[in-house]
Amino acid sequence: MLMLSIALMALLSCKKEDRSEEVSWNRSSNSFLFFNSIPMNSLADSNRLLVLGRDRLVSSTFNETHSGGLDHWRFVVDVERLLLVKMPLTKNVFTVANRDTLRFYPTGNPIGNGPFVLPMKSIDSNFREFDMPYFGHTEAIGLNNKLQCIIPYKTKETNGLASFETHFLWVQLRQNSNMEIDMVSAAKLSLPDGIIRLKGIHTINDAFYLSGTDKTVKVNPDKSTVVVSSADLKKIVHYQGLLYAFTDNALLRSSDDGINWQVIKTMDFKETPNLVVINNALIAYLDGALYHVMESGDNVTFKKLDNSGLPNEPITSLVLFRHQVFATTLSGVFNKHYADFISPD
Repeated sequence: MLMLSIALMALLSCKKEDRSEEVSWNRSSNSFLFFNSIPMNSLADSNRLLVLGRDRLVSSTFNETHSGGLDHWRFVVDVERLLLVKMPLTKNVFTVANRDTLRFYPTGNPIGNGPFVLPMKSIDSNFREFDMPYFGHTEAIGLNNKLQCIIPYKTKETNGLASFETHFLWVQLRQNSNMEIDMVSAAKLSLPDGIIRLKGIHTINDAFYLSGTDKTVKVNPDKSTVVVSSADLKKIVHYQGLLYAFTDNALLRSSDDGINWQVIKTMDFKETPNLVVINNALIAYLDGALYHVMESGDNVTFKKLDNSGLPNEPITSLVLFRHQVFATTLSGVFNKHYADFISPD
């Protein structure tokens, strides 16, 4: 039986300091590490910072009486064997998953009447397990602004093993007092020549981009599809009216919503960086390292940013909240003032 618990905790008051001395990243409140949950995703607006871990959501709001402190709410999901993947987190909904169960919660009121549990075996009797990609450059499922969702999974072969090809379920979410799914909308998504070894699911506004070893496919809200690249595009982001993405050895740009791509910078990183937009700055990041990506005409440069105080391990997300940049990592949440984050030359 699914058991839910919630706790309220106030962050200790902190004194304001001179920003010029805040060079290193600072470890944020231990509230983000309650029960050693690993923070995997984050989201912020003007009022709150949300951090989603494998088994809990932490919602933080600014409290003026704390001299810049935060008040934390923790919502804990008591479910066994949850997957260490990066689940979607939006202002409307967040999700958690184990090998064969996917749960949808309303972000604003996750207690509500409990989550919606997706009945995969009722939809596809051959369902065996979800096929959610590694968290490095992607979220585990697709969720767009229209609350349309793409869920990757494997079916069961006659020998009982998982299928080689990834299948995709398309569903439409509905938000009432809790999250629901329009079961009439649930259907397998037909892709051109399929996707072999799913690498990533990227959501830009209302469109999805599914990346495999041999192609990247764009899926529109009407379920129409088009192959946009013969490469595995990693972490596609929207920046200043254009799309940017990494391959294993290059930074690409698209001016037509991802239909065509142009190589603008070749790279020699040992690993492919991730991408995010922070306060109108394009940021690349990987294990403990951050770069400000800047363009001047045809010249693209990667300016290395100060990472002192960050652990040398994967950064799972970056987000800006009230002039502070928050980095979620496998060992906790760290923050730094934006003026120190984008330091002048």
